Amino acid sequence: MGKFVRILIAISLVLGITVLARNNVAWAGPAAEADQSALAQDDLNDPGHDDDPGTVKPPPGKTMICKKGVYSVGGSSVLRVTKLAKRYCVKASTTRRSRATGTIPDGAGRLLSNAVFLQMLYRDHPILKLPEKYGQVQICFAVPHHRHAKIYFLNSSGNQSGNPTWVPLRTTVRHGVACASAQITGSYALIGK
Repeated sequence: MGKFVRILIAISLVLGITVLARNNVAWAGPAAEADQSALAQDDLNDPGHDDDPGTVKPPPGKTMICKKGVYSVGGSSVLRVTKLAKRYCVKASTTRRSRATGTIPDGAGRLLSNAVFLQMLYRDHPILKLPEKYGQVQICFAVPHHRHAKIYFLNSSGNQSGNPTWVPLRTTVRHGVACASAQITGSYALIGK
């Protein structure tokens, strides 16, 4: 008889918990209040994006960098900026692969990422090159699985025909991330097979 009573109590307990829970996972609290507070916070932080579904947004496609740190540019690349002296800045923006121009060298492959345009600035005026003693910029791209890639720079002076040409940079690839120095104003992209 004792065994029957214990089984009856266990079944009653399980049914009781099921009825009390009523779709509240672990009694975490009313879902409506949590949703409303999250929506209110989103409305304050990001007005004007009501028609854009989802909560995870990519990093901005344009950014101004005036101090050392690690910055994501449009979800395409990461810039590691070190030792950036006062009054020096780096303006970064992305260009879609379909809009990137320039001749890719034979056998190099194709664009595997959006291009990233870097503009070096000193006192808000464009400069061609960021001297390493005033700052160091490294650009990194994720390399797609089973691909061989390098980071290329778009040489605007072009080749013999005058067309801009993508030139390979000294690239290190570790754990699926390709990185190269990026001290010169211009476009950078990941190209490979």
